[in-house]
Amino acid sequence: MLPRLRKDCSVQLAKVQLARAIWLFDTGELNPYGTSIFPALIYRAVDRYGFRKYPDPKQFTVSNSLRLEFGQFVENGSAYEASIEIFNDGITADTRHSTSISELFLWDVVKWACGEFGFTFTRQMAKKHRFRSELILYGDRGLAALCETLDKMSDIVSKVTGESTELTALTFGTDGKGKASIFSFERKLDEPFGNLKYYSAAQMQTMDHIKVLNEFGQILSPGSPCLLGQLEEPANTSIGPSPPAD
Repeated sequence: MLPRLRKDCSVQLAKVQLARAIWLFDTGELNPYGTSIFPALIYRAVDRYGFRKYPDPKQFTVSNSLRLEFGQFVENGSAYEASIEIFNDGITADTRHSTSISELFLWDVVKWACGEFGFTFTRQMAKKHRFRSELILYGDRGLAALCETLDKMSDIVSKVTGESTELTALTFGTDGKGKASIFSFERKLDEPFGNLKYYSAAQMQTMDHIKVLNEFGQILSPGSPCLLGQLEEPANTSIGPSPPAD
């Protein structure tokens, strides 16, 4: 469960916008002998997880992906809204709680499909795991507090453009062609500056994202209380029992 945040924190979590777990592998290996599974897969998945948005099983044709949205995943007595998308080269699972819950959901779907359709899955098949965390937050000040030099730069831009400007985003990435941003913190799009509302995205687990934001909060407001408090890990953070045998 997400904890209640301290009222005196300098930045408050408004919501978890996205917690995505990604397994990269050739999903064709799940069904090595090409057993016919459509449209049965859609019907049975909707029946099990209660997805409210999904392609019409009678008209569905295998293309780039199959996305099933707004279902329900129950873990340790708590229900979470969950979505899943199956690609040729991987599977993504989304919730609005944490990447840990999303990964547990992904594993639950794979286990269920193995039992339901006789699929084959081993841990060696999905060695590459990726994550994406997106949070919406409220702050108590703008990013200009980070550096007086950048504040002066805002003044220069404002004089040239005749518009009131300020630093609106910070992005951190890695060296290399095609590398995506690893962490960003920015004003939420279309929100007035006075609302002090922010969007932060990170290619990491939700827990790690919040740890980074806690450190960032200390830089932004030295001596301030913890930024977001601590997010509790789900009781079961392992990927699950041993996968079905080959």
